[in-house]
Amino acid sequence: MESDKPRILLVWGYHRKGWVDAFNRIKDAFRFELLHYLEKPENEENHTDFPTHYWLDFSSAKAIVDRIKPDKVVFMSTEGIPCTALNAVCKKRGIPTIVFQHGMFQPYENYLMDVQLQTKQALAAGKTSHNKPNDRSTNVRLLKFYLRSFSVFSLPGAFSYLLRLRLLRRKNYEIEALRLLPSALRVADQYVVFTRYNASFFTVRDGVKAEQYIEIGNPEFDDYTPEKVKSANYYLYIHSPLTYLPEWDSQGFMTQEEENACFEKMNDFALQQGCKLVIKLHPYSWYNEEFVQHPNIEYVKEGDNVALILEAKGVFGFNSTLILPAAYFKNVCLFTLGEFSHIQEDLEAIGAVKLVPFHTFTAEDLKTIMAVEQQPDQSKLLDQYLFRMDGGALERLKALLLN
Repeated sequence: MESDKPRILLVWGYHRKGWVDAFNRIKDAFRFELLHYLEKPENEENHTDFPTHYWLDFSSAKAIVDRIKPDKVVFMSTEGIPCTALNAVCKKRGIPTIVFQHGMFQPYENYLMDVQLQTKQALAAGKTSHNKPNDRSTNVRLLKFYLRSFSVFSLPGAFSYLLRLRLLRRKNYEIEALRLLPSALRVADQYVVFTRYNASFFTVRDGVKAEQYIEIGNPEFDDYTPEKVKSANYYLYIHSPLTYLPEWDSQGFMTQEEENACFEKMNDFALQQGCKLVIKLHPYSWYNEEFVQHPNIEYVKEGDNVALILEAKGVFGFNSTLILPAAYFKNVCLFTLGEFSHIQEDLEAIGAVKLVPFHTFTAEDLKTIMAVEQQPDQSKLLDQYLFRMDGGALERLKALLLN
């Protein structure tokens, strides 16, 4: 019966298909409900058929729990003020809370460098921050929501946490403020991750303990299997959104001209090999009209990522999550951009990728790299980033949610 299925509240973005694919594939075993936006957006995209709720339709996190009555709550993250309140209320009431990893994570230091660079660029552009702030009335409503979520006895501690976090934010970046103020209020019961190694960010920033991690691998990679590996007549570039991003109000890490120059050099190499260049676009760049155009370059928005990767002659990229299955099965070349990704050095050290500098590489560099079959230490690649490539990650997630 439908009423016998566990009710799982997903505090989760649903405007990107890849984010909700795992839940869509196991939905017959659960009653999933969604909570993500503060208020209903004008042009809401929802890649599920799950019931949807909005934070500010509720007076408090207690009201959310009272109305939805979840058996478990799964978060993308818990550091946002309403998420912290909901996590705390659930733990008080004995409702299990889970943070589920949703993409390859960078080390804490990498995220900090990212924020520092984006803030510097925002200031250079005459902005006070690279983040889009809420309006004053929304902030007041969120504060009331947060304070109403706690009992008279727990309110002083919850208010103290919020006040201290606000003070720390004045002199530190958000990510630093959170690290300097660890709190049980925002730490979930369990952290379901690809690997403990790749999720070390939570330990550094939030003090998550080793026993709170549960490794399952990435359900997105379940369909990558050896029998699907081929060598079609194209090279693949897995695009990362590194130019200006309206969605994040970010100045990016490179100009469009620099990115187009990179595309042209990759295309020169592909032409020399008698192959096409296929560029798998990140969703944030689907509507970018400034990409260089060439008859030999094919831009792909939505497609079969498994086939695109496993049938390519070789793969290029920066640090997309999709680089991981590519590195397991294919020759991979990653572009470095300053100290942009510690993970790139990790993957190079275990023989899974080759690195070339973004601004100065040549088509000849790519020819040299792709001419030699890479021999990664697959054991280390699994231990550090993949856990297993046995097609069983989704079933492990399902079993964990049912337990």
